[in-house]
Amino acid sequence: MFNVINDEIQKTTGIVAVLYFIQWAWVTFGDASRRFTVWEWMAIWIVWIVLGVSRKLAAWETAQQPPKAASDVPTVPLETRVRALLASGQRIEAVRLIREETGFSLNDAKDYVQKLQSDSEAKPS
Repeated sequence: MFNVINDEIQKTTGIVAVLYFIQWAWVTFGDASRRFTVWEWMAIWIVWIVLGVSRKLAAWETAQQPPKAASDVPTVPLETRVRALLASGQRIEAVRLIREETGFSLNDAKDYVQKLQSDSEAKPS
């Protein structure tokens, strides 16, 4: 909920900032007799305070979210998933999966896939 509120405040703050910038430019480069009043400065201050509070609340809400459940984590071992991909002829997908899961370099992932392929070819004999 706070993330939604923060998004709306972000939009509103952007609009207010643009309007005050236009007024500042008009005062600076145009009619010098027109200055910001105390109430206008207070409005700017309140907008920035609300923005800061909404950011803190959004960060707090994000931190309060529970971690991923154990059911969200794949329970099938990496080697089994890679062997299934190899069995279906998806060698490139197998290399990609190994790289994503382990952080291996491209050559290391290719070598691992080649080793698994040679192991699986040697087993049926």
